[in-house]
Amino acid sequence: MSKRRVSNNIKFVVFLLVIAIIGAVVFFTCSGCERGPIEDVVITIPAGAGVIQIAELLDEANVVPSARNFRRYVNDLDQVPLFQMGNHTVNSSMSNAELVEVLQRIPQPALPDGTVRVTIPEGFELREIVERLYALNLIDRDVFMNEVNNGEFDFAFVRAIPAQGRVNRLEGYLFPATYDILPTDTEWDIINRMLQAFNNRVIPIYNEINSAQTLDEIIIIASIVEKEAVNDGERPTVSGIIYNRTRDGWLLEFCSTVKYTFDLGTRPAILSNAQVRVDTPYNTYMHPGLPIGPIANPGLASIRAALEPQSHDYFFMSATIAGDGHIFSRTLAEHHAAARERERATR
Repeated sequence: MSKRRVSNNIKFVVFLLVIAIIGAVVFFTCSGCERGPIEDVVITIPAGAGVIQIAELLDEANVVPSARNFRRYVNDLDQVPLFQMGNHTVNSSMSNAELVEVLQRIPQPALPDGTVRVTIPEGFELREIVERLYALNLIDRDVFMNEVNNGEFDFAFVRAIPAQGRVNRLEGYLFPATYDILPTDTEWDIINRMLQAFNNRVIPIYNEINSAQTLDEIIIIASIVEKEAVNDGERPTVSGIIYNRTRDGWLLEFCSTVKYTFDLGTRPAILSNAQVRVDTPYNTYMHPGLPIGPIANPGLASIRAALEPQSHDYFFMSATIAGDGHIFSRTLAEHHAAARERERATR
């Protein structure tokens, strides 16, 4: 055989190999494209499951290439991970490190179809609750407000609420928490669930602490504390100021109570002198004692502060320059001095 023929044969073989490689690459590339997006799968870790059982579950669901490799990765870690029982959503695109991270999280319970989880923050006013629920298409505003002011609810504290002159009957009693709203829930159902949470969380604390104040007075005080205090540490101090001023017959003079009667969209950050003189039962610059009703739905920290105010001789408070708290003063002279110091510092 001539050298030329041998050379040509080698070239032909090389050519066939190149064609084969290209074909394989195209085949596998196209096969990958045809698979479409990687789908999530739910892995249920039973109580007491160890890494061997968890690795097998991942392998059976085709989340990891092999149970053995996942076990080896976990066993080589410096710290043994604490996997959480329950349902975890994972997929085959996750690395071993990502899988370990996901499986250590406390899983959220699966929600039934159509169920909406809603969080009502502490200090939300009734109007804010209405807008949040309405934005999620969970309520009809008018139906909800009619239930708030006229609905019948089987709780003793609801029947004891003085309704005369209030803007909203259930303001202060819709307990701030996270709720799962079912597709079948009516406006009455949602309100009743919030009142039930109040009954379960607040009433035992009120009954435990022997307060001279009525429950309604406590909720009014707590709602002011919720709006005025900047942090948990000063809530009892703010509560103490409310008790001191009402005890001595002083006007409370809290801007938050005046602002309550303004619409949310037009509520000013700082009240003008004219706005302070608007006569409503909530204006504590004009009327002594507590406002006629709560101005927000307080959380447990503010309710406890209202039940157990700090004993002190402060009567005044002014915000710090940083806005992270308040400066408390015993006399009007101290209060004015703190205000002048704040003005000098902001120049």
